Amino acid sequence: FDFIISEDKENYDLSTEFAPTEAGEYTVFISSGVTIGATSTALKAFTTGAQAAGVSLILIVRGAILGAGGAGADGPVVIVPSPQDSPTSSYKQGTSGFRGGDALEITCSVTINASQGVVYSGGGGAPSVFSSADSTSTPVFTFAGNGGSGGQGYVGGKGGTAGKAIVSETKTDIASAGVDGSRSSAGSVGGISGGSWGSESGFNADSGPASQAGYAILSNGNSVTVIGDNDLTIKGRRDF
Repeated sequence: FDFIISEDKENYDLSTEFAPTEAGEYTVFISSGVTIGATSTALKAFTTGAQAAGVSLILIVRGAILGAGGAGADGPVVIVPSPQDSPTSSYKQGTSGFRGGDALEITCSVTINASQGVVYSGGGGAPSVFSSADSTSTPVFTFAGNGGSGGQGYVGGKGGTAGKAIVSETKTDIASAGVDGSRSSAGSVGGISGGSWGSESGFNADSGPASQAGYAILSNGNSVTVIGDNDLTIKGRRDF
């Protein structure tokens, strides 16, 4: 092997440690038991980085490359005046959570051998549920929607804040906040879950739309060949 990664990394840019100056094919080996993870959906778990023209890589993954989980959406807040002031009704739809983070970004020609390792993007964050308040009815009506739960990831997505429905000086309804995702599972509340590794979130008729998983492999238009490509070794979207 031309370069061996034998210890855990976060938000890793290969070119900071391995960037050949001569054109050619080079083999990079990620050892068994090594985890390379992203601490935020704004960052890639692993990027090949700035490589010289004519450099191609064989990337052998025996460990794990893991994206971050997407955050859940905040629950909507609705406030209407009391019946004695100006009776009003208000409704706010739930919103989509945030997409999961990317695992592997490619910046040159790469052959990926994942037959004995895993490349997983983060799961999408779950949507929130609608909130509604009505002071024109008797009795007044309130329904507060739950926040969305976070997706599974190297760092799980944060759950969204609880929705609120308030009739001023009369009645307040506070829903449940979304549950944080983690490395072991997506969060879930009220029957709506964040996405597991490489999967979009759940949703239902009362919520906002599902959010997408991140990219397991983001090629940026570069040539990518995958060995050991199956649903167990690679989870998430890809752009090729």
